[in-house]
Amino acid sequence: MKSRLFKNVVGAVAVMSLVFTTGAIAFAADSPVAEIPAEVVEIRPITDTATVTIGGQEKNVKVEVDTTEQKAPNVKEAEDALAAAGQNVTIDENTKLVAIKDVVLRDQTTGEILESGPLDTPLPIQFEIEGVKVGDTVIVLNYYDGAWHYVKAEVTADGVVTATFDHLSPVAFIVKKATGETTPTDVTDTKTEDKASADTQKVTTKTSPKTGE
Repeated sequence: MKSRLFKNVVGAVAVMSLVFTTGAIAFAADSPVAEIPAEVVEIRPITDTATVTIGGQEKNVKVEVDTTEQKAPNVKEAEDALAAAGQNVTIDENTKLVAIKDVVLRDQTTGEILESGPLDTPLPIQFEIEGVKVGDTVIVLNYYDGAWHYVKAEVTADGVVTATFDHLSPVAFIVKKATGETTPTDVTDTKTEDKASADTQKVTTKTSPKTGE
């Protein structure tokens, strides 16, 4: 009797353990993947034309930006691409996906769009990106071979980003804003306070016409 009871208890514990384990696996599989918040801005190539070498052939091309059907990278995909390139950058609350575009090269002779890569030599392209400031971090990712890859990029002036490609379309542009920036309101308020202080000082030190004090 005791032996049968013991076996029943052990069996019940095993079943419960299996239920909890299966539930945990299902929960992990259903966990949502964090997306990078989007804040779409205007973006256009400043570099209008270039000379590139593809497959050993030199071509004069026009740089164009177009819409893409490629899905934007999520946080994990972006951080994986950064880590693979040895970049110590994290995606946080100051980070926004500002654009995902097809960056293409059009042959100026034939008018045809060239294949996206690889390019024989890296091609630097300047972009105008609305709202970007010197001090911000711009993360440029390029999708090819079934994954996102890091592209070296630098903010060279307010609103201007230079990225160097060895492949092209599609491309994601992600901006991580610098913290601790002074706003124009802060500057205006300081000037107003200084002026008010100076006016008060003038009033309190004005000489009385009757007493001469």
